[in-house]
Amino acid sequence: MASLLDTGCERNICPLRLCKNAIISPVKAELFAANGSPIRIVGATRLFFEIQGMPLHADVFVTEEIDEMIFGYEFLVQNNCIWTFGQRQIMINGQPVPLHNRQSKTSVRRIYVREPIVIPSDTSVNVPVRMPFVNLHTVESDWITESKPVRPGLLAARTLLSHDDNHAAISFVNVSGVDQSLRQGFALGVATSCPPDLVRPFMDARHGLAMQSAGEDIDTPTAETVDGGRDVHESVSDESDTQVKCASIHNSSEMPPTAITPRSK
Repeated sequence: MASLLDTGCERNICPLRLCKNAIISPVKAELFAANGSPIRIVGATRLFFEIQGMPLHADVFVTEEIDEMIFGYEFLVQNNCIWTFGQRQIMINGQPVPLHNRQSKTSVRRIYVREPIVIPSDTSVNVPVRMPFVNLHTVESDWITESKPVRPGLLAARTLLSHDDNHAAISFVNVSGVDQSLRQGFALGVATSCPPDLVRPFMDARHGLAMQSAGEDIDTPTAETVDGGRDVHESVSDESDTQVKCASIHNSSEMPPTAITPRSK
């Protein structure tokens, strides 16, 4: 498993998904990302592992808000590390270990279902999600997800999400004809950083669509922004177009049932 070496991080950090079977002790400590965002800590534990056959251990903070293992300054000091940048290697307790560069991932965040949930058939439901930071240098930004089929007949909508994921949710539509369940931690792909100059057009487009549904006019440029730059008239039917019937989609007015709670008949 690849891990990140970060001299700017004082402590070692491990995502909860990598140490769920470990004994995690409560700890009173504060952790912040480089942009000042607070990182909630689940607890602390000691991990035992090997690097090139060399047995090692590290005391780590455990969190659900970071998605990769980070060895910080604490690990480098405890293991007498010498980082030779020109040779792209690090000496750990006198043993050379090669390092590998990788493309920065600070502009993406993985998306996971926050809690088990059932999406009833022919229903639109907002599914709570969480978006852990890839590392402590994740940029502060709004984040956007793309529409995609998660399963046959289960579709996730394109959604704009804020940097704080405490109340983040993605709209799902279930047209499969059967109830669909998503387990906690189910991976939904990634969200990408949304530049500030794109946030306003996105919000204007959503507002414009709401006005159109109320019977008001909408400017063509705004509609083109929603449709990825295509001519708006391509997606608007007139009386001469062939009409196709589809199942009715109901917007759930209440919180959807969880996967562990039986649905009422």
